[in-house]
Amino acid sequence: QLDSSLTGFFVLYADGSAGICNSKGKIVIPSHYEAYKYLGEGMVGCRNGNFWALADTTGRMITAPVFEGLKPFSEHYAAAEQNALWGFIRKNGKFIIQPQYRVVGKFVDHLAYAYVSLNSYVLDTLGHIKFTFDKGAMSYMGYSEGKFLIGKLNSRREIEKQFFMTR
Repeated sequence: QLDSSLTGFFVLYADGSAGICNSKGKIVIPSHYEAYKYLGEGMVGCRNGNFWALADTTGRMITAPVFEGLKPFSEHYAAAEQNALWGFIRKNGKFIIQPQYRVVGKFVDHLAYAYVSLNSYVLDTLGHIKFTFDKGAMSYMGYSEGKFLIGKLNSRREIEKQFFMTR
């Protein structure tokens, strides 16, 4: 079965597990995992049960299945979840920003959105807070085209007002 997110690769299913082969039929990752997702930048997430491992498209396993969630790579970093908190990893699977946020966005122009306990931030690639939003304001669409779409939450945690904020 061709997986459109893994351009040039096929996912092979057998007996409840899956592997990946390239377009020449060479098995890149043997059938040890239940599911795969392409994370961009030559990286693949491999899921067993509730946990994801990180591999590259040559089949080299970078980590064991230690992440509860993995988001696509952007600017050489991917959001990764451990203990229900999100941080950011490099392609070596090591955290550059430790898991401490409830919600994170991807890096765009070296900035990413992060949210925890009614506090929202804009982080740089080292995890430094570059901007703090007003309490109760959150960027629910992330950063795109030079702007954040911001929603101001009311006491019922519903979006009451919306506005854009530029970089």
